[in-house]
Amino acid sequence: MRPSTLYALAAGRIESARLSTLAQVVEGLERLTGEPVDLCELLKLEEVEEHAQTRR
Repeated sequence: MRPSTLYALAAGRIESARLSTLAQVVEGLERLTGEPVDLCELLKLEEVEEHAQTRR
């Protein structure tokens, strides 16, 4: 994975990511820390306000 991809993920500039990318992040963190990392520790759920469209 390119460092720029990781930085963009960490900065919130990427709105979606492939599961394979997230798996690489988890594997890298586990290698760095020596501890198991759960994908849920990396994700944050945000509610998105839906814009209602009116039909005429």
